[in-house]
Amino acid sequence: MDTELKAAFQKLDDLMGAGIITEVDYKLRKDQLIEKYMSGAEKAAPVGPQRAPGAMPPGPAAVAMGGEVQKLLCSTHNKFRSGTCLEQVGTKDDGTPVWSCTMMSQCKINPPTGAPAAAAAAAPMVGGKGAWTAQAPGGFKRPWPGAEAPGGYGAGGAPLKRPRGAVTQWGAPQVGGFQQGWNQQNAWNQPNAWNAGGAGAWDMPEKATCMRHNKQRSTGSMLQGPQGWICRDDSMCKTGDQAVDQGTVFTCAAHGRTRAANYLEQAPDGTWNCKPGKECKISTKPAEEVAF
Repeated sequence: MDTELKAAFQKLDDLMGAGIITEVDYKLRKDQLIEKYMSGAEKAAPVGPQRAPGAMPPGPAAVAMGGEVQKLLCSTHNKFRSGTCLEQVGTKDDGTPVWSCTMMSQCKINPPTGAPAAAAAAAPMVGGKGAWTAQAPGGFKRPWPGAEAPGGYGAGGAPLKRPRGAVTQWGAPQVGGFQQGWNQQNAWNQPNAWNAGGAGAWDMPEKATCMRHNKQRSTGSMLQGPQGWICRDDSMCKTGDQAVDQGTVFTCAAHGRTRAANYLEQAPDGTWNCKPGKECKISTKPAEEVAF
């Protein structure tokens, strides 16, 4: 290999190290040099970026006179970009420069709407800092949700959202995921959902009247007894030490009769029983069988 070819290779290495030419240009021009050398050409192929006479240099040199970075149109993707992300690839008939994004700063293109995931995978975008394909296969920073869901799309062509937790398919059990998947053992309306052994959380009323203090409370602060609801000892009703209105009626726990409060007395468990001397009147006549 003669001295001129070695010098050309060295110049290519310097341009590549300075970031003036891309790796693709470096390989292309190196192949051209080798081809010229093997064919016995008198001069090697040019090694610098090819620009029209008077054209601005590519990349960071594409700056306005005042030092402010220009916004120029990328001819490949039809997007306005900073001049530091573009390089001149030619000129129009009137001498106007034609710009395109550099290999290391390619334009970011949004995923197509209503198209299958395979269409994104076939996109011509290739890697580079900030490029979609530099992050994940198919040209997107994150895996496309539609690529993993059945059918890929919902109504109107919108990509389906990824459910929380690790899932293999919609509705399948989740290992350590969100609520172990719907319709599983810990799902809503199952025996161990909220009330163990009960019919589920939805069967419980939201509010009830405390038999002990005649106040309406949330059932989460109360306990249900055979005669009704009473407040828990650790969540007693706030009554302000006021006596129960004597006109209020309650059910006698001993006889099941509805009586006014002045004929009843309250037990520690919150139930009401008739006072001595004010007992409920219960019929002592034996029940008669009626033939049908």
